[in-house]
Amino acid sequence: MPNKTVFLIGMPGSGKSTLGKKFSEQFQWDFYDLDAVIVEKNGLSIPEIFQQHGETFFRAEETAVLKDMLNFEAPSIVATGGGAPCFNNNMGLINKSGTSIYLNVPLDELAKRIEAEGREKRPLFSQMPFSDFFIQLQKQWQFRKQFYEKAHFTLEGGAKDPLDIAGILKA
Repeated sequence: MPNKTVFLIGMPGSGKSTLGKKFSEQFQWDFYDLDAVIVEKNGLSIPEIFQQHGETFFRAEETAVLKDMLNFEAPSIVATGGGAPCFNNNMGLINKSGTSIYLNVPLDELAKRIEAEGREKRPLFSQMPFSDFFIQLQKQWQFRKQFYEKAHFTLEGGAKDPLDIAGILKA
């Protein structure tokens, strides 16, 4: 596979971090989780950042950290946060500096995954009843899909195996 950076994009719960870790282990690439880097940099969890500083601050941090990640020398795979491609021309930066892959998972599956993981980890969903959560998830997807659809490749239904990504990169 070529020496490049691959960016996994998609909604919360689409499997970006899980698949990115598996891929990095199987193919010996460096792995970065954009949200984890932001947490480490700020010494606060994502919900704490939202609570203490607000979404605008978080989105600025997201862009700053993303810019630091562009053009890695070693083969790298980056799991972006769900909103990362949608702000501050981040999708343009991602597409210019690597290969973007959209993990397109159906909304009902995303809702199940987020519920199973715990919505309290997701600041945009944590304080609402399930019925409102699903409506908000739909609205978020409606806004974000215009950015996600600019990805170089789409894996419909997400991806179950690192070989799904490897196949794209070999094409």
